[in-house]
Order: sequence, then structure tokens, then C-alpha cells
Amino acid sequence: MGPQHVRTVGAGHDYMFMFWTTPDTGIRTLADLKGKVVYVAQKANPMFWEMAKMQLASVGLTLDDLKAKLTFGKIADAARDMIEGRVAAMMCPVVPSSVMEINEAKGECVFVQLTKEQAKYVIEHSDGYFIQDIAANDPRFRNKSPVQNAVCFQNAMFTPATMDPDIVYGVAKAIFEHTDEFADAHPQAKYWSLKHRPVANAVPYHDGSIRYFKEKGLWTQDNQAYQDRMLKKQKEILEKLGKK
Repeated sequence: MGPQHVRTVGAGHDYMFMFWTTPDTGIRTLADLKGKVVYVAQKANPMFWEMAKMQLASVGLTLDDLKAKLTFGKIADAARDMIEGRVAAMMCPVVPSSVMEINEAKGECVFVQLTKEQAKYVIEHSDGYFIQDIAANDPRFRNKSPVQNAVCFQNAMFTPATMDPDIVYGVAKAIFEHTDEFADAHPQAKYWSLKHRPVANAVPYHDGSIRYFKEKGLWTQDNQAYQDRMLKKQKEILEKLGKK
């Protein structure tokens, strides 16, 4: 499909985007992944591949330094392959159900931690990510131990750039002014809130959403500078591919 004219409506809950492993592999740092069999990509999803490359690059490694770089289909299947020892680690955003399965089977799902310098390298070379320290037993991630310098991103709602601004404004307003009404619908629902981070510097925002967040005093000069930079970048990519 290639790059598209998409815009963000609003952002919600966070995901850690890390390498996972199990205690028995002995893998604790990114450097320990050298020579290991690792899932680094999900079929048809370039996010995994790019993040794996970037985190390895932060310690001077490439995908070719792995014994094998594999692609998986379903996250649940990849987690079982790790539990049963067919792979040593996997690159994946945190899915609590799979983390809990690994916790039960192996004692703990281990997240390969980055130093502050390594995490900074990753986010400086990857648009839309941020660093967050995660406390032990965070209900969002089911991690048994603290995770320092976690590379994270936010889930978001997207829409075509051509969508009517009034509709997008209304959708953003409906979501972020009624969080309490749907907060119990899902463990992550409460994070779709004005108190969390509804404006995430990733995919450019739709004009309708920008109008709403400006009314709430949440659209900053930094957000606008990022927006301008990403719109320019998106335009250049689309023009290069012959899309208007």
C-alpha cells in the first residue's frame, strides 16, 4: 500500500516496544542478543523490523549479527515458540496476555533493557517514540520487574486527511470529554483521556483535532513545530512515490 495521507485524531494508551526473552536464556542486555535466534518482524508490519534494527544499532549490532532473524504471524504463536525454546527472544510491543502466559510458564517474561544512552539513540533515530520508566507489576504490561528506559509509543486513532474537520473535531470531543463513561470497558480505556497524553508527536494530526486540542490548551509550539516537520516529510515521501 505504501505511505498514505493519514492524520491522527487522538492518542491513548502506551505500549512498550522491546525485545522479550525468558530467564533461562541469560539474555539481559541488547549485546547479549548477538548470535541468538530472534523474531525481529511480524508479517506485513514494518514497525517491528525497523525497531529491531534501531535497538541493535544502539549497541553497534546489525540484524546480521543474529544467528537467525525470523518473522512471525501471530504474537501468541511467537510467545509459545519462545516458551518452548525455539527462539531466544522476540521484538514486540507488549501484549499483556502473552506476557502473563510467559510469566506462568517460565517464571517471568524478561524485557531486554536499554541504558539511557541507548534509549536516547533509538528515539533520536525513530519518529514518534519516547522513553518511559515502568514500575514493577504495571497493570498495562504485566511486567514482574521494573523496566528502566523503556522505548514506548502510543496507540492512536487515525483518519484520512480528507475527512471533514467538523466530524473529526466532534469525534475527538466525544472521546476525550466522556472518558469516565467508557473507562471500565477495557483495562486500557482509561488512558484515552485528557489527563494522559492525547497529543502524541507521531503521525501528523488532523485539523479538526488540532482545533479541539487548541481549545483545551494542549496544542503547544513544540507540537506545531513537529507537525510542520512531519507534514513536510510526508509530502516529500508521497511526491517521490508519485502520489499527490
